[in-house]
Amino acid sequence: MNEEQGKFLEELYHANFKRMLLELYPILKDMPSAQVAIQEAARIACQKPEEMMSSPNPAGWLRKTAGLVAKNMLREQARQKRTFLPLEVLLPESEPSEWDDSDRELVQLCLDVVSEEDFTLFRRVTLDGWAYVDAAKAAGISLWACYKRVERTQKKLRRAIEEHPERFF
Repeated sequence: MNEEQGKFLEELYHANFKRMLLELYPILKDMPSAQVAIQEAARIACQKPEEMMSSPNPAGWLRKTAGLVAKNMLREQARQKRTFLPLEVLLPESEPSEWDDSDRELVQLCLDVVSEEDFTLFRRVTLDGWAYVDAAKAAGISLWACYKRVERTQKKLRRAIEEHPERFF
């Protein structure tokens, strides 16, 4: 990489750093990982300066590269997590014993709106604090499917509460 390419990349990096950080943080869920992904994208740009500079949108090229690096990081994390299952996945599923009758009634109302499988997935992620990766593994679905099912379940429950608050409160 020559000096002109180096200056161009440095300016591009600084001009887009915050934007890339805002794009990658929600994907990777922590700031240091997002910063690592951005640094890795910059390293790749240093290795391929002609490819980046010949792009019609060099900033877009850098951001897309950072996004691909982030996805690779997630894949690697998932691969590592597949090696070891959390203890909760190996234990038989049971309702928490500390639930009282009003909680059971609320659960039944939720089950009137969504399937038991979707509610269990939603409960694991939102109430029990499971990572999406672990919940997806336990349900035997992909990480993306897990995200979408939890998101859809949340929307269905929110809509049901908004339409019939008297049933839930």
